[in-house]
Amino acid sequence: MKPYTGERLPVWREICYGGGTFTASLFGTIIGTWLSFFYIDTLGFDSRAIGAAMIIYSLWNAVNDPIMGYLSDRTRTKLGRRLPYVLFGAVPLGVSFVFIFSPPTAGLTTPMSQILYYTLSLCVYDFFFTTVLLNWEAVVPAMYPKEKDRGRILGIAQVFDILGGVVAALAIQPVFEQYGWPAMALIFGAVGIVTMLISVLGIRENPKHSQVEPLRLLDSFKQTFKSRAFVICVLGVFFVETARLLLMASIPYFAKYVFPDVEMAATLFTAAVFISALLFTPLAIFISNRKGVKFTYILCLLWFALIAALFITGRSFTFCLVLCVLMGFGVTGGIIMPKLLSAEIIDEDQTVTGQRREGAFFGTHAFIIRFAAGLQAVLLSAVMRGFGYIEGAAAQAGSAVTGFRVSMSLIPAVLVGLGALIITRYPLHGERLAAVKAKIAELEKPVSPADE
Repeated sequence: MKPYTGERLPVWREICYGGGTFTASLFGTIIGTWLSFFYIDTLGFDSRAIGAAMIIYSLWNAVNDPIMGYLSDRTRTKLGRRLPYVLFGAVPLGVSFVFIFSPPTAGLTTPMSQILYYTLSLCVYDFFFTTVLLNWEAVVPAMYPKEKDRGRILGIAQVFDILGGVVAALAIQPVFEQYGWPAMALIFGAVGIVTMLISVLGIRENPKHSQVEPLRLLDSFKQTFKSRAFVICVLGVFFVETARLLLMASIPYFAKYVFPDVEMAATLFTAAVFISALLFTPLAIFISNRKGVKFTYILCLLWFALIAALFITGRSFTFCLVLCVLMGFGVTGGIIMPKLLSAEIIDEDQTVTGQRREGAFFGTHAFIIRFAAGLQAVLLSAVMRGFGYIEGAAAQAGSAVTGFRVSMSLIPAVLVGLGALIITRYPLHGERLAAVKAKIAELEKPVSPADE
């Protein structure tokens, strides 16, 4: 690995780094869009069992994410603090992804057995997902102190993020319809492993961050939650992430039952969102560089809420497809802006503690955000039950179709609106942010041999 010099990496290595977010988006889009549909609508598992499993899964994350972040900050190896986790965790991540979509259905005939398999396979997968992606994401704030550099490499990563979503949107349904769900998972699990391993070429760590004695576990948690900016940011993102997950999980149901005569409707809707998000990425970065991250994030969220609310009126497939295209601006801002906010928060923490604690912040952030998956599952299950959906039935009552309209529109719009309202209280901007940046520029200044 090239030693840290304070200079930016060659573009080809920044592009390699972006491969990591391709894997995250590919796996995340497949699971977020199709997992509920696969287990409930295809296999006929009890929706209440799946909802209960998601709650257990969220509780697992209460331990998994912050502990992994803490261990990452304390890791000391010749390869660095973060890189070993990415390098050696990529293959287990892909293998665990395959097992989620390969359940032994003949032996899963009771709600309890369904809960156990679904929960265990998802928790194993999430352990490796956290191990790999937390450390992959934690590299950027320390690698690039300047926000312009961060915006550039995260913009590249955003392109791969959306490409992963596009591949998932366009290819998943044709593949599982032709070859089955386990084969689909095997194919894309292998692709995810390769792109994650390539991302290692773009990871560079500053060795001086490993020389500072890290905080103890309890002290680390206390210090993390002392950051008002962090608390506000993570609460806002929690509601936005819940909305995003609920909308993604609702798309297959919405497409199947609202537009039953349109082939590949779910694929077209999902692809439209991700492709438009890709096209809107330069605009979001442009606005962020001129108006600031906070302003851009709120703008994107308000747009997201407005477009989501309009789905309740959608009776035409073309109209809903146009809404998916327009939603791209909100989606791209909702993905990339929280990463830039997190980098600012970690910078401010370094000016207080003298340490780079990306692992602690990303781990605690992930712990809170993972509850969004549980809340999304509970909300979708409640909509299904409340509006009369019947698991595995070939046809559904009109009330069930109305329920999927609600889960695609009104509920996500309200959740995103709450997130935007919370982000208005984010304090790290203007003069305060400028002062933090000035301190970080001084702290991260490379030490020349003459100064030693």
